Amino acid sequence: DAGRQTLNQVMIMEEVDDEYRGRVMSIFMMIWGMMPLGVLPAGLLAEAVSGQFAVGVMATLLILVTFVLWATQKQLRNHM
Repeated sequence: DAGRQTLNQVMIMEEVDDEYRGRVMSIFMMIWGMMPLGVLPAGLLAEAVSGQFAVGVMATLLILVTFVLWATQKQLRNHM
């Protein structure tokens, strides 16, 4: 997780103009604060089925979202 956070910060510093960096960082922090909301559906799924299945579903969703973002956002592809 620390590696992902570092890469996110580097991308923000490189891509965002100085006058917009505060706005972008506020959105970044809002997203960071909302991450626990993902725990609720994962917990409900784990309770209904199993923890292993819930982790698998969440990992699959993460991979799919990452692929969609990579495929649709040219500036992200340039960083890979």
